[in-house]
Amino acid sequence: MDNPKPAQGNHQKYLTHLPLFYEDPVDEVDIIELEEITRKRVDLLKKVELNMLEKMNLKYISIDPLFTEKYNDREKEFRDKASHFMLKLAYCSHAEEGKWWVNMETALFKMRLNNMTNPSEVLRQANISFEIKTSADIECPLPEDKEAIGNGIRYKVPLSLSACILKLGYFPIKGFCYVTREHIIDVIADLFRQGCDLALKEASKNIITDERLKSIINRITNPDADNVYENKAPKEKFVTLENLDMMAHNHFPPCMKRLFSNIKTNHHLKHFGRLQFGLFLKGVGLSLDDSLKFWRTEFCNKMTVEKFSKEYEYSIKHSYGKAGKMADYTPWGCRKIIHFPNPSDGEFHGCPFRHAARGELLRILNSYGINEETKASIMQKFPNEPERSCISLFKATHDNTPPDLLEHVGRHPNSYFDASIKYHNLAGR
Repeated sequence: MDNPKPAQGNHQKYLTHLPLFYEDPVDEVDIIELEEITRKRVDLLKKVELNMLEKMNLKYISIDPLFTEKYNDREKEFRDKASHFMLKLAYCSHAEEGKWWVNMETALFKMRLNNMTNPSEVLRQANISFEIKTSADIECPLPEDKEAIGNGIRYKVPLSLSACILKLGYFPIKGFCYVTREHIIDVIADLFRQGCDLALKEASKNIITDERLKSIINRITNPDADNVYENKAPKEKFVTLENLDMMAHNHFPPCMKRLFSNIKTNHHLKHFGRLQFGLFLKGVGLSLDDSLKFWRTEFCNKMTVEKFSKEYEYSIKHSYGKAGKMADYTPWGCRKIIHFPNPSDGEFHGCPFRHAARGELLRILNSYGINEETKASIMQKFPNEPERSCISLFKATHDNTPPDLLEHVGRHPNSYFDASIKYHNLAGR
């Protein structure tokens, strides 16, 4: 009849427990992991959308970003619920985004249903009344009704279950319709869509008070939020030429310390490296005059002052909003830096947790003097989890870091610097 067959693929065991209506997650979760799985679900829904736009008619899109072998069934279920829940909160106040979310979640749900050997399990778990019938089992008042039903397995469901049953061309017999396997998937997906619509409306009535959740939602709904850094440096964190070396050694994130080290060694940085490091220096409070002196001193080890003035001085002034269209450029955030193209020979821009060679990253970690366990954990994450690696390094080099200082570490290099300064001020170092 509708007997389950042996599960196929890494995800199939989970799919036998595919929820029709998501319940809000109740387990404890690491806030960093919560944001990570939420972003992965956004990426997954975008893949679903691409599949629909290109009309590839795939029944299945890899869901490995959420469910990999390293997670047990309970963890996979939680990751699914938690990421669904977070996007519901993120999009409930945005009409267009909310509509997109419902459509893509329904499409993903339908793909999963199509990949199940036993979709009726979803109906059972949702306590929806149904029976599986063959054409011989179905009693029809008229012979033409029997002919219209046809042969094969049918799902006997009440007409009241979903309005889409009539839209699919079925007619009721004593209040029930006999639906094919293909169409029962459409019916279940329609129920899921209704559930998402209702959940979205209910979520919009709630006020989110947890600042950590609000921060995640802001970054999800405003992809450029992490790249925004207000250059309002308090006096105690101003960087000058006199304290630049000390500040770099004690407080710079590894991406900036790497650039600083290379400009000191090679007396030059290529285009992306200059932009990345120059805007960072602006953000930590280095004045335009000091910035010009810094770059001029380093570059003029290999070129004349005239050449420096002609080829590089304008761009430095431009980044400070003192030339060209006078725009006040802000330092780049981690997500922008992480998604830079891979550096070519002689280039050092980007994030070392994503772009450095393994050997170079190991040397960088050794320079911090961190313990072997942390070092091994970071190397294991390379190059797929740069933000988490940066946070791990910060915690390893700042003992007993207060949780509030970690909120933006791994999201913006200047926030790493700010957190390090605050940590040392709190500790009286």
